Amino acid sequence: MGYIGNLDRNKKLLRPHLHLAIHGMRDEGNVDIEIGTLHGKTCSPEVKEWFVSEIKKHFRRIQIDGRFPGDSSKPAHRCGDKISDTEYLGYGNNFNTFQVEISRTLREKNQKELIDIFSNIILKYISEFK
Repeated sequence: MGYIGNLDRNKKLLRPHLHLAIHGMRDEGNVDIEIGTLHGKTCSPEVKEWFVSEIKKHFRRIQIDGRFPGDSSKPAHRCGDKISDTEYLGYGNNFNTFQVEISRTLREKNQKELIDIFSNIILKYISEFK
């Protein structure tokens, strides 16, 4: 991230950054997509609202911060890690991470559509938050 001039002298992001951690989950009940934010700790409220809204345009069976609320390491990249590494201060409030779990059926039967959807969401993020 630093080589494109996106970090200040304190290694904080100068502009909004979107990080999607895309994972696969097995087919579970009536959920095709789960979005994990560790209950809002990995992103700003504004970006979370925007991202969830974008996902809802394409998928009806979604869950937020349920079975897969997000990896506990994700908030450290935003706010720093004061427990195991007091020197790591994170990238700051411009770092927004979402753990996205996609059902097996969607991954196997809709791969091209998934790539198109997430590519378009990334492009929209760049134009809306830059």
